[in-house]
Amino acid sequence: HPAKLKALFATRRFGKSYTGGLYLVKEAFENPGSTCLFIALTRDSAKKIMWKDVLKPLNKRFGLKARFNETELSMKLSNGSIIYLMGVDSSVDEKDKLLGQKYKLAVIDECASYTIDLRELVYGVLKPAMADLSGTICMMGTPGNLTKSLFYDITTGAEPSWHVLKADTKDNPFMATKCAAEIEKLKTEQP
Repeated sequence: HPAKLKALFATRRFGKSYTGGLYLVKEAFENPGSTCLFIALTRDSAKKIMWKDVLKPLNKRFGLKARFNETELSMKLSNGSIIYLMGVDSSVDEKDKLLGQKYKLAVIDECASYTIDLRELVYGVLKPAMADLSGTICMMGTPGNLTKSLFYDITTGAEPSWHVLKADTKDNPFMATKCAAEIEKLKTEQP
């Protein structure tokens, strides 16, 4: 979708992280010399979600020959584009590391779980950093308990100008087959 502000609101096991990884690689590949961000709650969670199970397999699958820097959690493509993995929920200092740069894409994961003010992160830090490259902000998450948050407002339509995609695990063709098989198995098992 061409919107510059997007949200993916889906159930668990839909494939949000993989979708976000594909989007990051696509934008980095199609925009030489650009910088893209994957933002998670913590640096460790960013690495666990995106590093081994998403970015490295995509690199291999598409023959990108990207260079991975384990220390800075970055993936550098041969066209000069870089994808960084960040965690911003542990302290204000982490969020401040994003200031003063320009980005083509920022994918924010697990948006229903942040304790920091996502409104400040999105509108105060990231949105100005998207201006140079006409970048996109994509928020992703599952339903949560917080009803007073930016992600809640976006996914319920209370926050204007966001394109929201809502999806279910059944919409993931890889999981739909597995889920159907598991459901049938549970129906036939004796307690």
